[in-house]
Amino acid sequence: MPVVNGEVVLGNRAVSKIGALLVLLFLQLYAGKCEAFEVDPLEKTYDIRILFSKNTIKGRYYRPEPDMGKPLLVLIHGATYGRWMWDVPGYSWIDFFVVQLGYPVLAIDRLGYGASSHPNGNILTPRCQVQSLKQVLVKVKQESGQRRIIVIGHSMGGLLGNMIAGETRLLDGLITIGWLHGEKETQIGPPFSEILKNSYVTWKDAEREAAFYNVHDADRKIVAHDNSRSYPMPRGSTFSFFSPDRFVLSQINIPVLLVAGEKDALWADIDLEAESSLFEKTRVATYVQKNAGHTCMLHRSYRSLLDTISNWLEENF
Repeated sequence: MPVVNGEVVLGNRAVSKIGALLVLLFLQLYAGKCEAFEVDPLEKTYDIRILFSKNTIKGRYYRPEPDMGKPLLVLIHGATYGRWMWDVPGYSWIDFFVVQLGYPVLAIDRLGYGASSHPNGNILTPRCQVQSLKQVLVKVKQESGQRRIIVIGHSMGGLLGNMIAGETRLLDGLITIGWLHGEKETQIGPPFSEILKNSYVTWKDAEREAAFYNVHDADRKIVAHDNSRSYPMPRGSTFSFFSPDRFVLSQINIPVLLVAGEKDALWADIDLEAESSLFEKTRVATYVQKNAGHTCMLHRSYRSLLDTISNWLEENF
């Protein structure tokens, strides 16, 4: 290294290397603090067949720019919800996973909900919903090529995710939120007399609040927003009470993350250790969200859930 008048003189190549190192250091320090990804939402329509009739499932694909090649997160909502639940202002999974972290996301309306087809609600059993989602995922996989696919299901969406993962090889990872196989609280939700009236069952605001929220960890404005956006539940969903996914849990061989709210009113007991033992062929991680009710992602402690999922994704994919 040359020395002039007792001082070290750096060559152009050395200066360039130092400059590059400084740029890398700057990116490491500040990349996580800025919203680095642009979002290009794309409306998607998937044509499917159920009981020999044509139906459509609608979704919204959120594409980050630049594309970092991260796994595609497919978000499946539970009863009375729709794809809107993942993008509530202040609690948005789109802002977190797409804008901040660069994951592509597909959020869908299941059959009977939102912009998707609304056939007779009696036929929309878990088996029917699974068959429709399998058709969607086949198309998604064809479009995505080698990109890995992670299903994240809330409540009944978790049940459906289990069935898909146990019956196919369409998925590379699975996250279920608020779906367990323990004792259910039978006094939650609409009374049986209301369920008998129509093929689509409307939940009253008070019924949804009691079932889905721990009011001590929820913003009243968010609860009101939730109720204002809710949909009637297809009556076929009531067959989820019999946990039809239980028979395929032992066949799941992809990484699984089980999530439950500490104050989930739909279950008599939150025992994720017992739940984990049902998955015999894979490694299972668990997380109990403190103080959260059934709809974990719309409680004040929601950020701990997002961070847990983000860390799990980084560790496994």
